[in-house]
Amino acid sequence: MHCAYELLAFCVAVTPSPHSALIPPHIDGFIVQTDLRLSRFSVMGEATGAAGDGRIPERAEHSRAELELSLTLRGRASGLLGTQRAELRPQSMLWVLPRQPHLIVDASPDFLAWVLVFRRRLVRRVCTSPAGHPLTARGDRGAMLRRLPRAEVDALGALYAGVPVGAGRDVFNAGLGYVLSRSWLAFERAPQEPDPGAVHPCVRAAAWLLRDGQAGLSNEELASRVGLSAQRLSRLFKAQMGTNLADFRNRQRIAHVVAHMHRGDANLTALALDAGYGSYSQFHRVFKRFMGCAPAAYARKRGGRG
Repeated sequence: MHCAYELLAFCVAVTPSPHSALIPPHIDGFIVQTDLRLSRFSVMGEATGAAGDGRIPERAEHSRAELELSLTLRGRASGLLGTQRAELRPQSMLWVLPRQPHLIVDASPDFLAWVLVFRRRLVRRVCTSPAGHPLTARGDRGAMLRRLPRAEVDALGALYAGVPVGAGRDVFNAGLGYVLSRSWLAFERAPQEPDPGAVHPCVRAAAWLLRDGQAGLSNEELASRVGLSAQRLSRLFKAQMGTNLADFRNRQRIAHVVAHMHRGDANLTALALDAGYGSYSQFHRVFKRFMGCAPAAYARKRGGRG
């Protein structure tokens, strides 16, 4: 890589893409590859400004101001997109509109996807014809999800990897604009997917409660908050979200710990207890299952302290 642009490695928790604050103001977006394991990203962008330390705020937003695109390369993942659950399979392309609430529910260990984020100014500049108007909308329009042919996925992957990151910001932004247009064209040509249907409002409410710092709630407490019995909530959650409450709760708890690991005074035991684990040994076991390594090793890779 050349000049100010280079391939950066971020260790990012909670969101399927880095927080908006990581995008330097003169860059119109970024391109990442992620496995969504809370998640690790390789980001094409500039190593200056807010992106310099690779950190994000403690709690990510339910929605973002930018247009977001994901293209699944391998594995499977599921997400809550507004009122619907989106299933990401190999070759799936998903668009998330600005201010559309979304979260990742689960991801397989082998999951890998391209994730692209475009600032609204770029979208307005590029999407001027009626065909591109759906991308200029905001809010919840349901799941904009289709499955592309393998050849199209390969072509787009080569295009994303070839964005000129070493030729200055104007060329980089122009490359992002072309990538946006080309990706939307591929999406429009792909066959439509069946409507996934709405997720039960109590299930959605439970997911957001666990996501927003209430992972310490027991199943009974959580069910009481959303107005269902614990047994009914557990059954509905598993059926509609594709994962059980325990795994989803653990994902949110680990995300809480990972988001605080950058602090110089971070103590893993204290963070684990604060996240709702009864002991460090319990946290260690769950963390290793989800993240593939011990918490202390992960903290060292991030520059934290155990």
